[in-house]
Amino acid sequence: MVGHIIVSLAVVEELATGRSFDIDLPDVFKIDWITVQQPTIIPASLLIQDLGPGERDVLSLALEAQDPVVILDDGLARRVAVKPTAFL
Repeated sequence: MVGHIIVSLAVVEELATGRSFDIDLPDVFKIDWITVQQPTIIPASLLIQDLGPGERDVLSLALEAQDPVVILDDGLARRVAVKPTAFL
C-alpha cells in the first residue's frame, strides 16, 4: 500500500489544464497525502525522449526515490520506465 504520493509541478499544471476544460480532476494542494516536489536532476536520457513534462518529471522523481511505485498513462514513458537503458 502506498501512503504518500509525490507529484511534480508539471503534473499539477496538467491537472489544472484538465479542470479548466471542466474535467473532474483533483486539486493536489487540497489533499494532505500528496506532496508537490520537483526532481533534483533530470537525466539527459529523459530530455532527448519525446516525453511530456509530466512524464519526464515523474520518471526523474522515481530515479531519486527508494523503491518507488510509479503510475504512468503514457506508452513511451512506460517503455522508458521498464527498460531505461534502452533509451540511453
